Amino acid sequence: MKQLSWALHYLEDLGNPYHSSQIPTLRMVPWQALWTWPPQKAFEDLVSQSSRVISNYHRAFENYIEVRMNYAFTELPDCLKHPTRHSKTAAAYTGGLPQELALRLNSDSRALAPALGRASINLFGEWLKLRDIDLAEGRGKINYEDLARRPDLNSQRMDLEKTACIALANTSAASVRLILWAFEE
Repeated sequence: MKQLSWALHYLEDLGNPYHSSQIPTLRMVPWQALWTWPPQKAFEDLVSQSSRVISNYHRAFENYIEVRMNYAFTELPDCLKHPTRHSKTAAAYTGGLPQELALRLNSDSRALAPALGRASINLFGEWLKLRDIDLAEGRGKINYEDLARRPDLNSQRMDLEKTACIALANTSAASVRLILWAFEE
């Protein structure tokens, strides 16, 4: 059971596009870091700043979904309540060994990354790219309740949640398959 729990954790991490893709969308790259002086430091600064920015969006996404699932500010989409009912790819996660299952989920997750990246920028805004914003370090705060309620963000919220639903459905289907495989063996 302990090994199955570890395997499920690993598999479920692969189901999050932020965990399976280094750069979900090039719009997240803070290209202005290339203007760092001296020029020899520009690439190093670009990598460092890109990591911070992508981490900001990653953290914002996970926190937003957690808030949406735990607090009923507005009605949750059915796919967040019951992800296994909405998996259009559940059949893709039948049969095979755990390694094949992980590779398939990782591939599906990477394919979702650009849509999730765009939806994250559109919902959370461009301000998460600012140099002084680092959510991991407590510099910057997002009002997730406001994001969940504002009528002017309905379209952006729906785009983000639709992609989250697909990722969650894929992860749920893969997790169920791994559990079944473990008990078959």
